[in-house]
Amino acid sequence: MALFLAACGTGSGDNENKGSNESVAVQDNFKLELISEKTQYKVGEELKITANLTYSGEDEIDIEHGGSWIFLNTTNVTKGYKFTGAMNQPLIITKVKPNEPLIEPYHFSGGTYFKENGGNPYTDNEFEQMASMNFPPGKYRIEGVTEFNIIGEKTRYRLKAEILFEVTKSEASAGTEEIQLLTAEEVEIFERAVNNSKKEAGIVNMADAQYQFILGEESYFLWITEESGTIMNEKDTHSIYRLSNSSVKEMKPFVK
Repeated sequence: MALFLAACGTGSGDNENKGSNESVAVQDNFKLELISEKTQYKVGEELKITANLTYSGEDEIDIEHGGSWIFLNTTNVTKGYKFTGAMNQPLIITKVKPNEPLIEPYHFSGGTYFKENGGNPYTDNEFEQMASMNFPPGKYRIEGVTEFNIIGEKTRYRLKAEILFEVTKSEASAGTEEIQLLTAEEVEIFERAVNNSKKEAGIVNMADAQYQFILGEESYFLWITEESGTIMNEKDTHSIYRLSNSSVKEMKPFVK
């Protein structure tokens, strides 16, 4: 079933773009900030993006909104894919205190391709890769939209901010092939392999790795044969870890 965001109301507040990693929108006593810690991430790296809504009035208030106080819509600018979240919950009331921001970390939202959302068609596999928060290389835009009213008042508030960032391939040694983990299931296989590996004693002297893969903020080198496998964390090149036989079997379909 296709998912979509139903937005209503007018006005988006005054928007001040502070570069590609921070955007601020202001309407009356409300300020929406959309912030990314970086303008460029590696494939598989955690996206450190947050949305903050701050109220600068004098008294505590209650705001009324649908589903969530913030919707974070994602566009793959490189391929023209638009992933739009859905307002699929009833009206919700959130308490807001002066100068104590509401904070929401970025999370991917969207669904299968829906023509009315615009953008180019994408496959279920491409959607699943995005949903697993493992964005493929490319340029991206995150649009944060908040729409609400203060209980007891008629004014409708609508603020929108957007940021741009890029996802790039990690740098691998010549001859080292990067393994792209496209779904949550694939990520789980490699996470299990890392967690079940055993550290090898002794001095490490390894040839260039055959493969490289990324889990969150960690990058690993991989050496693998039909019978055995070894990994090394890119941050600790003095230690290697032996993979279990079951992990080798699970990882073999990912290599040539």
